[in-house]
Amino acid sequence: MRALEMRYAGGGIVRHLGLQNYKGAVPALAELISNCWDADATEVHVSIPFDKPIVTEDIISLKDDGCGMNWEDCNDKYLVIGRNRRTAEKTEKTAKGRTLMAHKGLGKLAGFGIAKTVEVRTVRNKKLTHFVMEFSEIDKLNQGETYRPRMIADEEEATAENGTEITLRDLSLQRAIPEDQFLRSMMCKFSILSSKFRVYVNERLLTREDIPTDMRFPEEVGDDVIAMQDGWGVTRIPPDITWWIGFTEKPIKLEGVKGVSVLARGKCCQDPWDFDLAGGTYGQHGLQYLTGEINADFLDEGLEKEDDLILTNRSGVQWEDPRARPLYEWARKKIKTLLTVWVDRRSERTVDAVKKEKPELVQMIEQFQPRERKELNSAMKKLAEVPTIESDKLASIFEYVIDGYKDKTFADMLTEIKDMPPEDQIKTLEVLKEFDVSEAVRVHRIVSAHVRVIRAFRQMIEAGVPEKPDMHEQIKKYPWLLGLKYQPMDYERSLQKVLEKRFQIKTKGTGGRKRPDFVCMRGGTDILVIELKKPGEKAGQKELQQISNYVYYLRKWIVKSATEKLFGKTIGKEDVVGYLIVGDFTDEPAVEDLIRLLKNDRIFPFRWSELLQKTEDDYGEFLKIIKSRAPRDDPRIVELEKKGIV
Repeated sequence: MRALEMRYAGGGIVRHLGLQNYKGAVPALAELISNCWDADATEVHVSIPFDKPIVTEDIISLKDDGCGMNWEDCNDKYLVIGRNRRTAEKTEKTAKGRTLMAHKGLGKLAGFGIAKTVEVRTVRNKKLTHFVMEFSEIDKLNQGETYRPRMIADEEEATAENGTEITLRDLSLQRAIPEDQFLRSMMCKFSILSSKFRVYVNERLLTREDIPTDMRFPEEVGDDVIAMQDGWGVTRIPPDITWWIGFTEKPIKLEGVKGVSVLARGKCCQDPWDFDLAGGTYGQHGLQYLTGEINADFLDEGLEKEDDLILTNRSGVQWEDPRARPLYEWARKKIKTLLTVWVDRRSERTVDAVKKEKPELVQMIEQFQPRERKELNSAMKKLAEVPTIESDKLASIFEYVIDGYKDKTFADMLTEIKDMPPEDQIKTLEVLKEFDVSEAVRVHRIVSAHVRVIRAFRQMIEAGVPEKPDMHEQIKKYPWLLGLKYQPMDYERSLQKVLEKRFQIKTKGTGGRKRPDFVCMRGGTDILVIELKKPGEKAGQKELQQISNYVYYLRKWIVKSATEKLFGKTIGKEDVVGYLIVGDFTDEPAVEDLIRLLKNDRIFPFRWSELLQKTEDDYGEFLKIIKSRAPRDDPRIVELEKKGIV
């Protein structure tokens, strides 16, 4: 049997170009999918474990129906690190006429970014070539030494059609792979997904769907082309570049999606970003809602250019290069302009929505003269631009502003406000000082009462008081025991039934009542699955696995359900959070590692004493912030200090 050889110049090159360039499942698999495109595949099937801690047995596989490789292809092309296919074959096209993505000859190392073992099984003309590459063996080599993969089949007879299958084993991923985030990020990586190139992830077709936007630009058909003109600092005028930029209704939570991405030859060459606009830009709060795409093939030069403008791992562009700089400046200017439009339209709609919800505000404004009404509306619009004011508080603020407008000093301040940019938040919010003081007094009374209750529960648990309150019922009634942000929340019996049915959970009788060992709570789009154990009980791997099973199943159920019909809101799987609250944890070796993995995936194991202490501390910090919003010498604030809660 003949031996294959991998040739490279320099020890550790696989470590540098594989592990460091393609960290993470999305960049690594995107690179392998690119190879499938260049192999003229029409279908690619990816198998990957989602939403669970990665264990030793897990694998990731990718199989295509492309042209496949024979032994010579593997040895003289695939295993030659740094082979520039476009130059070597003197073409920019595949056998079927596709524009080649391959350029630097490093994508074959992408698998080592997330796995220690890469297995290649490829068929060409009914001949199977099958080999395995081990990173641990490659890493031992000295500079200039040749690596020989372990051969399993050397062009053996096969019945399978042409194609290649890559299997990644001994995964080096440190955390679970969120399905929704992976799919969204992968969609941003390519513009070539179509009926002629289909990619399936766990048998789910990866479609070229844009993120739903609240505003999208350009608004006119045909305005999505940037015609490159003289003065761009390039030796030749690049072809036309297309673009679109949008803003979502809610802030984008998923990493790898927020921002504007840049593509060349149908593949992402600049991960989504804000083009260095964070910090000081008018309307910069809108960057949390920003999404979009620029298609600029000239960044990935053809045969006549060796020095393309794309970083080795295709995560960014060399924007300092004179050929790329004009596009960078254009994008910055365009995003800044659209941020201004976004702020304007969004604030107008916010004010209209508040007026519709509170028609009495309109009646109050109508009592003033036309000029005064105009000033009031302008001031309200300006206040609606300030991102630190939550929308549910705007109605109260508007009512306060309208009522205070009768005072000349107050009216003069509003006149100044309507001409201020939203960045001047300190000046803008001066007009709300009195509102803050009264708000601080009201909130302090509520929060300080919560602190006293939390403190009492914690002291009972730490002292081992025999007769403790039924914590299941307390959590249902008072979810704020879990933390400051969980208020208000409602007990969600419908979701609890979903889990009881799936896991065939039989409720336990206690004092004539029946209840399961967990509760489901919902507030807005936040959904909590809370597994409760008695303060004296210990939990180990079994209990940790149980809460993770509940959460992962409910996340999948949420994705398949029309949540806007069930709850009046669209809920994503990222909104489902788990809590396991116990007396203590066992000393099993794997427990600490599993706890760390679960916390990274928004499943939080806590001891009762830890949770209540953390909640008390959070409320204490919140009270300090509330009091800091008003002058310390205000008599009402002085009175709060005497209460001694914080």
